[in-house]
Amino acid sequence: GSEMCIRDSYDSLNAEIDPAERPLPQYLQGGLVFMDVRTGEVRAMVGGRDFGASKFNRAVQARRQPGSVFKPFLYAAALKSGWTPASVLMDTPVEVETGSDELWRPVNFSGTFEGPMSLRYALANSVNVPAVRVILELGVTPVIDQAADLGLERDLIPRVPSIALGAGEATLIDMVSAYSAFANHGIRARPMLYTRIENSRGEVLEEVPAYQEEALDEDTNALLVDMMQTALREGTGRAARSWGFNRAGAGKTGTTDMYGDAWFVGFTPDMVGGVWVGFDEVRTMGHRKTGAVMALPIWAQTMAYAVADTPESFFRLPESIVERLVCASSGQLPSPSCPDLTTEIFAIDRVPQRTCEVHQ
Repeated sequence: GSEMCIRDSYDSLNAEIDPAERPLPQYLQGGLVFMDVRTGEVRAMVGGRDFGASKFNRAVQARRQPGSVFKPFLYAAALKSGWTPASVLMDTPVEVETGSDELWRPVNFSGTFEGPMSLRYALANSVNVPAVRVILELGVTPVIDQAADLGLERDLIPRVPSIALGAGEATLIDMVSAYSAFANHGIRARPMLYTRIENSRGEVLEEVPAYQEEALDEDTNALLVDMMQTALREGTGRAARSWGFNRAGAGKTGTTDMYGDAWFVGFTPDMVGGVWVGFDEVRTMGHRKTGAVMALPIWAQTMAYAVADTPESFFRLPESIVERLVCASSGQLPSPSCPDLTTEIFAIDRVPQRTCEVHQ
Protein backbone atom coordinates (compact mmCIF):
# COMPACT_ATOMS: atom_id res chain seq x y z
CA GLY A 1 0.00 0.00 0.00
CA SER A 2 2.62 2.52 1.07
CA GLU A 3 4.71 1.75 -1.99
CA MET A 4 1.74 2.34 -4.30
CA CYS A 5 1.02 5.55 -2.48
CA ILE A 6 4.57 6.78 -3.02
CA ARG A 7 4.49 5.75 -6.68
CA ASP A 8 1.15 7.52 -7.07
CA SER A 9 2.56 10.66 -5.49
CA TYR A 10 5.05 11.06 -8.25
CA ASP A 11 2.91 9.54 -10.96
CA SER A 12 0.36 12.24 -10.18
CA LEU A 13 3.11 14.80 -10.74
CA ASN A 14 3.51 13.32 -14.20
CA ALA A 15 -0.21 13.16 -14.94
CA GLU A 16 -0.76 16.86 -14.38
CA ILE A 17 1.63 17.83 -17.14
CA ASP A 18 0.66 17.09 -20.70
CA PRO A 19 3.75 15.86 -22.57
CA ALA A 20 2.29 17.61 -25.65
CA GLU A 21 3.16 20.87 -23.89
CA ARG A 22 5.86 21.42 -26.50
CA PRO A 23 7.76 23.31 -27.69
CA LEU A 24 10.19 22.87 -24.83
CA PRO A 25 12.75 25.66 -24.31
CA GLN A 26 15.81 25.42 -26.54
CA TYR A 27 18.35 26.45 -23.91
CA LEU A 28 20.42 24.17 -21.67
CA GLN A 29 18.40 22.45 -18.94
CA GLY A 30 19.06 20.58 -15.73
CA GLY A 31 17.43 18.60 -12.97
CA LEU A 32 18.37 18.01 -9.32
CA VAL A 33 17.13 15.68 -6.57
CA PHE A 34 18.56 15.46 -3.03
CA MET A 35 17.08 13.14 -0.43
CA ASP A 36 17.62 11.68 3.02
CA VAL A 37 19.24 8.25 2.58
CA ARG A 38 17.27 6.58 5.39
CA THR A 39 13.76 7.98 5.04
CA GLY A 40 13.77 8.83 1.34
CA GLU A 41 12.37 12.28 2.17
CA VAL A 42 13.13 14.55 -0.77
CA ARG A 43 15.00 17.59 0.57
CA ALA A 44 15.37 19.44 -2.72
CA MET A 45 14.01 18.98 -6.21
CA VAL A 46 14.60 21.18 -9.24
CA GLY A 47 12.78 20.15 -12.41
CA GLY A 48 14.21 22.72 -14.81
CA ARG A 49 15.42 26.27 -15.13
CA ASP A 50 12.10 28.11 -15.32
CA PHE A 51 8.67 26.70 -14.38
CA GLY A 52 7.05 29.66 -16.18
CA ALA A 53 8.66 28.62 -19.46
CA SER A 54 8.20 24.84 -19.06
CA LYS A 55 6.31 22.74 -16.52
CA PHE A 56 8.09 19.56 -17.62
CA ASN A 57 9.83 18.13 -14.52
CA ARG A 58 13.22 16.83 -15.65
CA ALA A 59 13.99 15.38 -12.21
CA VAL A 60 11.03 12.96 -12.41
CA GLN A 61 9.75 12.78 -15.98
CA ALA A 62 12.80 12.95 -18.23
CA ARG A 63 14.09 9.53 -19.26
CA ARG A 64 17.72 10.02 -20.22
CA GLN A 65 20.68 7.83 -21.05
CA PRO A 66 22.66 7.38 -17.82
CA GLY A 67 26.12 6.82 -19.25
CA SER A 68 28.69 5.91 -16.60
CA VAL A 69 26.44 6.60 -13.59
CA PHE A 70 25.17 3.10 -14.48
CA LYS A 71 28.61 1.49 -13.94
CA PRO A 72 28.20 0.94 -10.16
CA PHE A 73 25.35 -1.51 -10.95
CA LEU A 74 27.68 -3.44 -13.26
CA TYR A 75 30.47 -3.53 -10.68
CA ALA A 76 28.04 -4.48 -7.88
CA ALA A 77 27.02 -7.52 -9.95
CA ALA A 78 30.71 -8.32 -10.59
CA LEU A 79 31.65 -8.08 -6.89
CA LYS A 80 28.66 -10.29 -5.98
CA SER A 81 29.77 -12.96 -8.41
CA GLY A 82 33.38 -13.23 -7.19
CA TRP A 83 35.42 -10.32 -8.52
CA THR A 84 37.24 -8.17 -5.93
CA PRO A 85 38.36 -4.49 -6.01
CA ALA A 86 41.86 -5.84 -6.78
CA SER A 87 40.77 -8.06 -9.70
CA VAL A 88 42.77 -7.21 -12.79
CA LEU A 89 40.91 -6.15 -15.92
CA MET A 90 42.49 -5.72 -19.33
CA ASP A 91 42.22 -2.32 -20.94
CA THR A 92 43.10 -3.48 -24.45
CA PRO A 93 41.08 -3.27 -27.70
CA VAL A 94 37.98 -5.49 -27.77
CA GLU A 95 35.48 -6.32 -30.51
CA VAL A 96 31.88 -7.25 -29.71
CA GLU A 97 29.44 -9.06 -32.01
CA THR A 98 26.23 -7.03 -32.25
CA GLY A 99 24.09 -9.44 -34.28
CA SER A 100 24.43 -7.23 -37.35
CA ASP A 101 27.39 -7.01 -39.72
CA GLU A 102 28.89 -4.21 -37.67
CA LEU A 103 31.32 -5.04 -34.87
CA TRP A 104 31.20 -2.80 -31.79
CA ARG A 105 34.65 -1.53 -30.84
CA PRO A 106 34.21 0.36 -27.55
CA VAL A 107 36.73 3.12 -26.81
CA ASN A 108 37.80 5.04 -23.71
CA PHE A 109 37.24 8.74 -23.15
CA SER A 110 41.03 9.20 -23.29
CA GLY A 111 41.22 7.57 -26.73
CA THR A 112 44.05 5.35 -25.44
CA PHE A 113 44.44 1.95 -23.79
CA GLU A 114 46.32 1.49 -20.51
CA GLY A 115 46.70 -2.30 -20.31
CA PRO A 116 46.03 -4.17 -17.04
CA MET A 117 44.27 -2.28 -14.25
CA SER A 118 42.33 -3.08 -11.09
CA LEU A 119 38.54 -3.04 -10.82
CA ARG A 120 38.93 -0.12 -8.37
CA TYR A 121 40.97 1.94 -10.84
CA ALA A 122 38.62 1.16 -13.73
CA LEU A 123 35.55 2.38 -11.80
CA ALA A 124 37.23 5.41 -10.20
CA ASN A 125 38.54 6.63 -13.55
CA SER A 126 35.49 5.48 -15.53
CA VAL A 127 37.55 3.47 -18.04
CA ASN A 128 35.11 1.98 -20.56
CA VAL A 129 36.80 -1.02 -22.14
CA PRO A 130 37.40 -2.99 -18.89
CA ALA A 131 33.70 -2.45 -18.04
CA VAL A 132 32.77 -4.01 -21.38
CA ARG A 133 35.09 -6.97 -20.66
CA VAL A 134 33.33 -7.49 -17.31
CA ILE A 135 29.86 -7.65 -18.88
CA LEU A 136 31.05 -9.98 -21.65
CA GLU A 137 32.22 -12.40 -18.96
CA LEU A 138 29.32 -11.84 -16.56
CA GLY A 139 26.46 -11.62 -19.07
CA VAL A 140 23.77 -8.92 -19.13
CA THR A 141 21.20 -10.71 -16.91
CA PRO A 142 22.94 -10.28 -13.50
CA VAL A 143 23.57 -6.61 -14.32
CA ILE A 144 19.95 -5.90 -15.27
CA ASP A 145 18.77 -7.86 -12.20
CA GLN A 146 21.03 -5.78 -9.95
CA ALA A 147 19.80 -2.50 -11.47
CA ALA A 148 16.18 -3.64 -11.04
CA ASP A 149 16.84 -4.64 -7.40
CA LEU A 150 18.04 -1.06 -6.91
CA GLY A 151 14.77 0.26 -8.35
CA LEU A 152 15.59 1.12 -11.95
CA GLU A 153 12.87 0.29 -14.49
CA ARG A 154 13.74 -3.04 -16.11
CA ASP A 155 11.89 -2.11 -19.32
CA LEU A 156 14.21 0.85 -19.90
CA ILE A 157 17.41 -1.29 -19.85
CA PRO A 158 18.07 -3.14 -23.14
CA ARG A 159 19.61 -6.63 -23.08
CA VAL A 160 22.84 -5.59 -24.83
CA PRO A 161 26.47 -5.42 -23.64
CA SER A 162 26.54 -1.63 -24.10
CA ILE A 163 24.52 -1.24 -20.88
CA ALA A 164 27.97 -1.57 -19.24
CA LEU A 165 28.54 2.00 -20.47
CA GLY A 166 25.01 3.17 -19.67
CA ALA A 167 22.93 2.44 -22.77
CA GLY A 168 19.21 2.51 -21.98
CA GLU A 169 17.33 5.14 -20.01
CA ALA A 170 16.56 6.16 -16.44
CA THR A 171 15.00 9.06 -14.56
CA LEU A 172 17.09 11.15 -12.21
CA ILE A 173 14.85 10.43 -9.19
CA ASP A 174 15.15 6.64 -9.74
CA MET A 175 18.94 6.94 -10.07
CA VAL A 176 19.18 8.94 -6.83
CA SER A 177 16.94 6.40 -5.07
CA ALA A 178 19.19 3.57 -6.32
CA TYR A 179 22.29 5.32 -4.97
CA SER A 180 20.55 5.79 -1.58
CA ALA A 181 21.14 2.05 -1.07
CA PHE A 182 24.91 2.53 -1.48
CA ALA A 183 24.83 5.24 1.20
CA ASN A 184 22.80 3.09 3.63
CA HIS A 185 24.50 -0.35 3.81
CA GLY A 186 22.60 -1.71 0.78
CA ILE A 187 19.13 -0.66 1.97
CA ARG A 188 17.28 1.53 -0.54
CA ALA A 189 14.83 4.28 0.38
CA ARG A 190 11.86 5.05 -1.87
CA PRO A 191 11.59 8.75 -2.66
CA MET A 192 8.96 10.43 -0.51
CA LEU A 193 7.59 13.82 -1.55
CA TYR A 194 5.27 14.31 1.43
CA THR A 195 4.72 12.56 4.77
CA ARG A 196 1.06 13.41 5.33
CA ILE A 197 -1.91 15.43 4.10
CA GLU A 198 -4.15 17.30 6.53
CA ASN A 199 -7.35 19.24 5.96
CA SER A 200 -8.03 22.77 7.25
CA ARG A 201 -9.09 21.36 10.64
CA GLY A 202 -5.77 19.54 11.06
CA GLU A 203 -7.32 16.11 10.50
CA VAL A 204 -4.92 13.70 8.81
CA LEU A 205 -6.36 12.51 5.49
CA GLU A 206 -3.38 10.46 4.43
CA GLU A 207 -0.02 9.42 5.89
CA VAL A 208 2.89 8.04 3.92
CA PRO A 209 5.26 5.85 5.93
CA ALA A 210 8.93 5.66 4.94
CA TYR A 211 9.57 2.60 2.78
CA GLN A 212 12.91 0.78 2.66
CA GLU A 213 14.03 -2.46 1.08
CA GLU A 214 17.29 -4.40 0.95
CA ALA A 215 18.78 -4.05 -2.52
CA LEU A 216 22.40 -5.19 -2.07
CA ASP A 217 24.19 -7.32 0.53
CA GLU A 218 26.27 -5.40 3.04
CA ASP A 219 29.70 -6.78 2.08
CA THR A 220 29.30 -6.09 -1.65
CA ASN A 221 27.93 -2.66 -0.83
CA ALA A 222 30.86 -1.78 1.45
CA LEU A 223 33.42 -2.70 -1.24
CA LEU A 224 31.53 -0.74 -3.89
CA VAL A 225 31.19 2.37 -1.72
CA ASP A 226 34.90 2.25 -0.92
CA MET A 227 35.64 2.18 -4.67
CA MET A 228 33.19 5.07 -5.24
CA GLN A 229 34.98 7.08 -2.54
CA THR A 230 38.14 6.66 -4.63
CA ALA A 231 36.19 7.99 -7.66
CA LEU A 232 35.32 11.16 -5.74
CA ARG A 233 38.72 11.56 -4.09
CA GLU A 234 41.12 10.67 -6.91
CA GLY A 235 39.07 9.74 -9.97
CA THR A 236 36.61 11.53 -12.25
CA GLY A 237 34.93 13.29 -9.28
CA ARG A 238 38.09 14.80 -7.80
CA ALA A 239 37.12 18.41 -8.74
CA ALA A 240 34.43 18.28 -6.00
CA ARG A 241 36.97 19.70 -3.52
CA SER A 242 37.62 22.78 -5.59
CA TRP A 243 33.84 23.39 -5.64
CA GLY A 244 33.69 23.37 -1.84
CA PHE A 245 32.75 19.79 -0.92
CA ASN A 246 35.34 18.48 1.57
CA ARG A 247 33.46 15.78 3.51
CA ALA A 248 33.62 12.01 3.32
CA GLY A 249 31.64 11.23 0.20
CA ALA A 250 31.35 8.90 -2.77
CA GLY A 251 29.86 9.15 -6.22
CA LYS A 252 30.06 8.72 -9.95
CA THR A 253 30.17 10.93 -13.02
CA GLY A 254 28.27 10.11 -16.20
CA THR A 255 28.70 11.43 -19.73
CA THR A 256 26.91 10.12 -22.82
CA ASP A 257 28.06 10.02 -26.45
CA MET A 258 28.70 13.38 -28.06
CA TYR A 259 28.25 15.07 -24.66
CA GLY A 260 24.44 14.88 -24.83
CA ASP A 261 23.91 14.17 -21.11
CA ALA A 262 26.04 15.05 -18.08
CA TRP A 263 25.40 13.44 -14.68
CA PHE A 264 26.78 13.31 -11.19
CA VAL A 265 25.17 11.19 -8.48
CA GLY A 266 26.86 11.03 -5.09
CA PHE A 267 26.30 10.72 -1.37
CA THR A 268 27.51 11.11 2.18
CA PRO A 269 26.39 8.60 4.85
CA ASP A 270 23.30 10.80 5.41
CA MET A 271 22.36 12.54 2.15
CA VAL A 272 22.21 11.40 -1.48
CA GLY A 273 21.88 13.74 -4.45
CA GLY A 274 21.96 13.70 -8.21
CA VAL A 275 22.29 16.32 -10.92
CA TRP A 276 21.59 15.94 -14.64
CA VAL A 277 22.39 18.57 -17.27
CA GLY A 278 21.50 18.51 -20.98
CA PHE A 279 19.18 19.80 -23.67
CA ASP A 280 15.59 18.53 -23.76
CA GLU A 281 16.00 17.42 -27.36
CA VAL A 282 19.18 15.37 -27.17
CA ARG A 283 22.11 17.19 -28.76
CA THR A 284 25.70 17.95 -27.86
CA MET A 285 26.47 20.48 -25.15
CA GLY A 286 29.89 21.03 -26.73
CA HIS A 287 33.33 19.45 -26.70
CA ARG A 288 34.41 17.84 -23.38
CA LYS A 289 31.21 18.95 -21.60
CA THR A 290 31.37 15.93 -19.28
CA GLY A 291 29.60 15.05 -16.05
CA ALA A 292 32.66 16.30 -14.18
CA VAL A 293 32.46 19.68 -15.95
CA MET A 294 28.69 20.25 -16.15
CA ALA A 295 27.01 18.36 -13.28
CA LEU A 296 29.67 17.86 -10.58
CA PRO A 297 30.10 21.59 -9.70
CA ILE A 298 26.33 21.90 -9.07
CA TRP A 299 26.31 18.71 -6.98
CA ALA A 300 29.39 19.68 -4.93
CA GLN A 301 28.11 23.15 -4.08
CA THR A 302 24.62 21.84 -3.24
CA MET A 303 25.95 18.96 -1.11
CA ALA A 304 28.38 21.24 0.75
CA TYR A 305 25.42 23.48 1.60
CA ALA A 306 23.14 20.53 2.48
CA VAL A 307 25.51 19.05 5.08
CA ALA A 308 27.05 22.31 6.36
CA ASP A 309 25.12 22.36 9.66
CA THR A 310 25.44 18.64 10.44
CA PRO A 311 28.36 16.85 12.11
CA GLU A 312 30.53 14.94 9.66
CA SER A 313 29.83 11.23 9.42
CA PHE A 314 32.01 8.52 7.85
CA PHE A 315 31.50 5.29 5.96
CA ARG A 316 32.31 2.36 8.26
CA LEU A 317 33.44 -1.01 6.94
CA PRO A 318 31.70 -4.08 8.40
CA GLU A 319 33.91 -6.48 10.37
CA SER A 320 33.60 -9.03 7.57
CA ILE A 321 35.77 -6.77 5.36
CA VAL A 322 39.53 -7.18 5.81
CA GLU A 323 42.61 -5.39 4.46
CA ARG A 324 45.45 -7.23 2.70
CA LEU A 325 48.66 -6.35 0.88
CA VAL A 326 48.56 -7.53 -2.76
CA CYS A 327 50.61 -7.23 -5.95
CA ALA A 328 49.36 -4.16 -7.81
CA SER A 329 49.51 -5.79 -11.23
CA SER A 330 48.00 -9.22 -10.43
CA GLY A 331 45.75 -8.58 -7.41
CA GLN A 332 47.25 -11.74 -5.85
CA LEU A 333 49.30 -12.23 -2.69
CA PRO A 334 52.76 -10.67 -3.11
CA SER A 335 55.83 -12.72 -4.02
CA PRO A 336 59.33 -11.44 -3.12
CA SER A 337 59.76 -10.22 -6.73
CA CYS A 338 56.58 -8.09 -7.04
CA PRO A 339 57.72 -4.49 -7.77
CA ASP A 340 54.53 -2.64 -6.70
CA LEU A 341 52.42 -3.60 -3.72
CA THR A 342 49.12 -2.04 -2.75
CA THR A 343 46.69 -2.39 0.14
CA GLU A 344 43.20 -3.51 -0.83
CA ILE A 345 40.04 -4.55 0.99
CA PHE A 346 38.25 -7.87 0.58
CA ALA A 347 35.23 -9.69 1.91
CA ILE A 348 36.73 -12.22 4.32
CA ASP A 349 35.62 -15.18 2.18
CA ARG A 350 37.12 -13.63 -0.97
CA VAL A 351 40.67 -12.91 0.23
CA PRO A 352 43.20 -13.89 -2.50
CA GLN A 353 44.67 -17.36 -1.87
CA ARG A 354 47.30 -17.54 -4.62
CA THR A 355 50.75 -15.98 -4.66
CA CYS A 356 51.39 -13.68 -7.62
CA GLU A 357 51.65 -15.61 -10.88
CA VAL A 358 52.96 -12.62 -12.86
CA HIS A 359 56.20 -12.13 -10.90
CA GLN A 360 57.39 -15.68 -10.21
